[in-house]
Amino acid sequence: MRLHHSCIVTIRNIISNLNKGGIIEVRFGTGGTKIAVPLREISLYRICSVVEPDAVDKMIGIHNKPSSLCPVGKNIAPVLADAYGKIKRDLIESMKSITLDMLVDDFHSRLNQTAP
Repeated sequence: MRLHHSCIVTIRNIISNLNKGGIIEVRFGTGGTKIAVPLREISLYRICSVVEPDAVDKMIGIHNKPSSLCPVGKNIAPVLADAYGKIKRDLIESMKSITLDMLVDDFHSRLNQTAP
């Protein structure tokens, strides 16, 4: 199967970001990639913040250019700011509490349950 050029670029960018973020080590030339730190030190938040630094803001954010003519739009940001701030903090803490070793353990546990 041939990968589309944009897929290859996306994969290279993700690998580069994970490498720069200290999550993986990449050997160029002969190739090879390995996890750079113990799985218990790699949280979902760490991965997310390395691969897509503004992902949480994209998930939980208030439109920053509402119409000044709209009574809801021009007043909604201050109304939602505290609630969205709490949701964002809770999401980040939750993502920090889930580590790659937990996901790998869960995967193997589920795999063993479905084995004949």
